[in-house]
Amino acid sequence: MDWRKIRFVNMINKVKIGARIYTITYIDNDHILKNNKNIYSYIDYDNCNIVIRNNVNDIFQEENLIHELLHAICEVANIDIIIKHTETEKIISLLTPFFHKFIIDNIDLLKLISDKTTRENEENDN
Repeated sequence: MDWRKIRFVNMINKVKIGARIYTITYIDNDHILKNNKNIYSYIDYDNCNIVIRNNVNDIFQEENLIHELLHAICEVANIDIIIKHTETEKIISLLTPFFHKFIIDNIDLLKLISDKTTRENEENDN
């Protein structure tokens, strides 16, 4: 199986970042309005929920998921203590396509790391 050809959106329903487990919800709405702006995704930190619009192409959907995951990582790492939220948003927006490309280009490496971690966890459980 060529893992590079598999799109990862709609396959992921939960993700753990630090001690928090975020639920990922895919919605079919044509519009999500937040602060009177039409957006494609958002993160609800209080309820640990990431919402992604389902009616956009897979690549755009994946980038929106990565964008929100980077927000979650910044929140857990308390990045806003040292960088203003507006600056964090700019940095995340710049990094998102690079992280997406990294994941797609290195899916075999990520699968290898995942398999190794799974084996180590199984060994520790025994």
